[in-house]
Amino acid sequence: MARPEARGMAGPLDFPQKIQLQTINRCNYTCPMCPYPETAAGTRTRQLDVALLHRMVAELRQEQRSVKLCLMLQNEPLLDKRFLEMLDHAHSAQEAIRSVSTVTNGSILNEELLDRLMQYERFFLTISVNATDRERYRKVHGRDLWERVHGLLSGWKGPRHRLRRSAGALSQRAE
Repeated sequence: MARPEARGMAGPLDFPQKIQLQTINRCNYTCPMCPYPETAAGTRTRQLDVALLHRMVAELRQEQRSVKLCLMLQNEPLLDKRFLEMLDHAHSAQEAIRSVSTVTNGSILNEELLDRLMQYERFFLTISVNATDRERYRKVHGRDLWERVHGLLSGWKGPRHRLRRSAGALSQRAE
């Protein structure tokens, strides 16, 4: 039987194409579709050791591998004060990191930060809104920041080709 690689399929031990790192175990929202409230709420704040990111990038360079990196998991990544430092390091390693992305609830964003994030040519940002009006936003996210987030997304004049808005479909029970 032909090996998976010979048939054009990935083998079981192939090098990953994408790496996802959670840099902080905090979120300031309580969205019903996210396991965060049950998995991390109430625990002490923990942060990824930045040295681990540096070591991972060094190993990728040494192995001459290139991956897509996502800096988030079940958290609000922009609550990590070191986010720009980590983005800077990952983005500068273009031979090892093809692209960097994250998903945010947008609560921390402002025009200045959005402008700064969009300066990274290989960075992709998704803002998870999950509502089309203020009341739904409050019910889904547990916070009333609709005007702030919606206003930023509506009024920001920067480049949008690497900026995405995400809105998951939620049942009425989410309310």
